[in-house]
Amino acid sequence: GAYPTLRNFRFLQRLKLRTIISLIPEDPTYDLTEFCEKEGVNLLHFAAEKFKDSPALFPHDFAEIVSSLIDPTQHPMYIHCLEGGN
Repeated sequence: GAYPTLRNFRFLQRLKLRTIISLIPEDPTYDLTEFCEKEGVNLLHFAAEKFKDSPALFPHDFAEIVSSLIDPTQHPMYIHCLEGGN
């Protein structure tokens, strides 16, 4: 999905998320970090640079992401980039 903003937080609360994976070039915003802390959501950030219209990740990041994806204790989960198109 796209990067969550303040107006999305109420909807995200209803999902009762355990994990948010951020695939973005820079650190998550203060608002998102505070939301996750308040809601007890595990926020995982992976620096993903845009490369030819696709996110570019390091191989060790893939391993950690896949590990989270297959771990049922991390679900439900929301995964986002900046625009929601990758």
